[in-house]
Amino acid sequence: MGEILAVDTEPVKTAQTTAPVTEPTGWMSADGDIREGAPENIRLLMEKKKWTNINQVFDSYSELEKFKGIGEHLVIPEAEDAEGWENVYKQLGRPETYDKYELSYGGEVPISDELVGQFKQFAHGLGLTQKQFDSIVNFQLDAVSAQEEAYNGQTATQKETNIQALKQKWGEANYEVKVKGARIIADSLGIYNTLEAKGLASDPDIINMLDVIANRTAEDVITPSTSLAAQKSPLEELEEIKKSKSFIEKFDPKHKETMARFLELNQIIANSRQQRR
Repeated sequence: MGEILAVDTEPVKTAQTTAPVTEPTGWMSADGDIREGAPENIRLLMEKKKWTNINQVFDSYSELEKFKGIGEHLVIPEAEDAEGWENVYKQLGRPETYDKYELSYGGEVPISDELVGQFKQFAHGLGLTQKQFDSIVNFQLDAVSAQEEAYNGQTATQKETNIQALKQKWGEANYEVKVKGARIIADSLGIYNTLEAKGLASDPDIINMLDVIANRTAEDVITPSTSLAAQKSPLEELEEIKKSKSFIEKFDPKHKETMARFLELNQIIANSRQQRR
């Protein structure tokens, strides 16, 4: 028989080598400390923030994300950094150019295209978003609407009070006669359409003024209500009144007073022309 060789059944043990721990090279040590070779911008930042190792950098960033959220952060630039502010406005949602704003007002207050255009440029310069633009425009126009509504309510109440006063003065039946007479005088002066356009054709104060003018015309006596020291002809004063704020704007406190003088001057001019004939 052949020779039987003994086989060692013990597992073969292999030598295991453990790689030595080596410290990373460069400007950051294994424990995060910053070495002298760190880039200047990083070293200056660390000094400014009083950080002593890189771990504090990551801790600070984690805190920042908790505060501002993850994603693109809004950085407030210096006041003179025009490009930086353009980027801020873009992030906030300002339209690219002022003409991109859209007016969504649905009320009844009229507003000119020219005024809207001017406000769009103003809003764009302030960096307003579309939502902010809408909010401001709607607030302002709603305020105007509320003011006009309050004024109209007050005017209606005062108008009714004046009507009742005139009815008491002239009598109920004679009141309508006076109203028709006022219309005739206004037509003869060529001012009825102006009064109608301004909503004053049926105003009790105007009717009373026209009645006074009618009585003066019947007596052929017109007494100017202003001093002759003004050295203005009736026609010159009339043209000046027509350009005045108190004549153009019905909300002006002196509107009715101005209209009274307007009517009186028209009568003076009409009488003067009749006398020249």
